[in-house]
Amino acid sequence: MTVSRDEYITGLRAIADLLEKIPELPHYDYGFPSFAVCGSDEEAFSRIDAAATALTEAGILFHRSVSPGGVSIEIAVAGMRYRFSRIDERRAAENEARRSYCGNVQAGDEQDGGVRG
Repeated sequence: MTVSRDEYITGLRAIADLLEKIPELPHYDYGFPSFAVCGSDEEAFSRIDAAATALTEAGILFHRSVSPGGVSIEIAVAGMRYRFSRIDERRAAENEARRSYCGNVQAGDEQDGGVRG
């Protein structure tokens, strides 16, 4: 399900209102919104660069992390962090290939040689 930017902002405000009104609702002490920017590599990296420029122009401090084939931006406002990132399609595919066996190989006991699958 995709949502528009306006719907996303409205949803964040609604969740904040619920957390404020209903103190019994738990919050995740270590969590924060973090997501990968969608689109082609060119579109995603361009959106991240535009966001960094807009944050700089607005005088908002942020942390930019750059790694081979990837970049992330993180801001903190009133104790709440917000992060978005992207790794290029080639590295994402390589990572998926490395993880593709995870559901098929499980640690076993010594009787079955340590591997089940």
